Formats: sequence, C-alpha cells, structure tokens
Amino acid sequence: MKNAYQDLDLDINRHVKQDATWMLSEKAAKRNYPTRLLRYFVPYGYLYAMSKALGRPIRVCEIGIGKGQMAAFYESAQKFPGQQPFVKDFVGVDITDERPPYAIYSDFLKVDLNKEPAPRGFDVYLMLHIIEHLTEPEAALDKIAAALDPGAAIVVGVPCHPHFLIPYRERSYHKIRTFDAGHHTAHSRKRLNDWAKSAGLKMRYEDGAFLLRSSGSPLEDSKGWQALNLAFGRAFPGFPGEYYCCAVKES
Repeated sequence: MKNAYQDLDLDINRHVKQDATWMLSEKAAKRNYPTRLLRYFVPYGYLYAMSKALGRPIRVCEIGIGKGQMAAFYESAQKFPGQQPFVKDFVGVDITDERPPYAIYSDFLKVDLNKEPAPRGFDVYLMLHIIEHLTEPEAALDKIAAALDPGAAIVVGVPCHPHFLIPYRERSYHKIRTFDAGHHTAHSRKRLNDWAKSAGLKMRYEDGAFLLRSSGSPLEDSKGWQALNLAFGRAFPGFPGEYYCCAVKES
C-alpha cells in the first residue's frame, strides 16, 4: 500500500498545534506533537496525494463537518514553510445550515443524505468520524460512491475495532445510548474494505493513526514518537484505535 504523506514534514503537526490550539484539549495542547492531530494529518496526506495523482489542485467536499477541524487543519498547515496549495475548493456539507465557527469553507451546502443525493463534481469526499454516528452508514457511503467521477475518491476515518467484535460493540451502543447522540455503528478495516469492493471502488491508501494515543503524556513531545505511531499505523491499519482509508473509483 502506498504512503500518501511520505513527502510531508511531520513538523506540520507542531505548527498546527501552535496555530489552532482550539482543536485540542488543554492537556494535549501542551505537547509538541499531539497524537490527536494525526486524525487530520493522515487525511491531509490523502488530499495531497490525490492532488499529485490528478496533477492539479482538487475540489474537496467534506460531509459531516463537526467544528470544521479538517478544513481548519488544511488552512493552518498551508502556513507551514514549503507548503503549496493543493485544494482548489473546500466545500462543507451538513444536515443543518449552522456553519462552524473556526473553519473557512469556500462554500457551504445543506444536504440531508437520508433524503437527497450527494453533491457531484468533487475529486475527494471526506467523511471523518461521521459514519459511526449513522444507523445505516453503508447506505450513505453508497450515495457518495454514486456521485464519484472516474478518478475521484472517498476518504473515511472511523474508530476501529476487530471485525469479530462488531456485533458486540453495536449491541453495547444500543444498550447505553439513545439514538440522538453517540456511536450507533461499529467499524473495522474489513467492514470498510468489504463496502468498497461492493461499491466498485479500490483502496488506494489505508492507515491507522497510532499504536498508543498516550494523550497529554511527555511521549507526545517527541517527533520520533509521532513517526513511530504513523509507521505502526501504516503497517497495521486494522489495529484497534482509528482507521483511515482512501477508496478510488478507477477509470
């Protein structure tokens, strides 16, 4: 599997930490290389790699934007020395028309994927830590897959579990949570790979974000610790923690 971020300086995360502390807890913000930022650095690498593959700046559609952390990460990382713009448009899509306070999107669309098709014409669709909050995640992903042009991609990030534990995790969610918040579905590398195959997509990149989060500990002051987490995640993307993938519709 290719390395999407091998040309990127790992000090980007240290720069973003200093520029956008609102993305972190007070404890994590005290560290030089917070592991939490890897959930944005890895997709940032996917966007960078997709731009290189297509040979031009790309149009990005983020669905389920939260506080706008991913767009804010891109905006902050672009201030790091040597970075060149590789996103032409960064469009936010959510079920409400409430715009996040921090990220600046080139456009914002209110779309309910339960009732409407996904917007078309984008090179990469981002769904980061959103599908675990859906009761029918594959149905939502299928709508995005239907909107893909050849060469376009879906990038997904989820909490990752061993596949055999998925039924048990979902039963535990249903026992302790109501369906207005929290996780409704559980995910594994196999579940996302099976979906991609059924949708006619090919996995181009897969990563885990860390071996051990160690949030707020002195380990997070080490660039080497950050590099070790990323290397482990690349070697074992299905390891429990977080899983990221980029699935492409081939020509």
